[in-house]
Amino acid sequence: MAQRLSTINDAAIPDIADTASNVLIDPVMGPWPQCVGMQADDCVELIESLAADVYTVVVLPVETERTRVKIMTDYDQKVIRVPHRG
Repeated sequence: MAQRLSTINDAAIPDIADTASNVLIDPVMGPWPQCVGMQADDCVELIESLAADVYTVVVLPVETERTRVKIMTDYDQKVIRVPHRG
């Protein structure tokens, strides 16, 4: 598979292949799997350098609420994920 390049500020940035689905990920639109394992500040800097139209929010993990059940739905209120505690 040929590697596709995007240009940002005249710098060639290779798209990243999502190995699970073999789909090319646009470095401007994301997601940004290369951030996994990075320090948050480095990830913020990377994303904001690639996608100038976004702002980033760093979210800290919170203690799981074991008495709450989350039910994820679409806009038609159909359940789209397995409900889970948390």
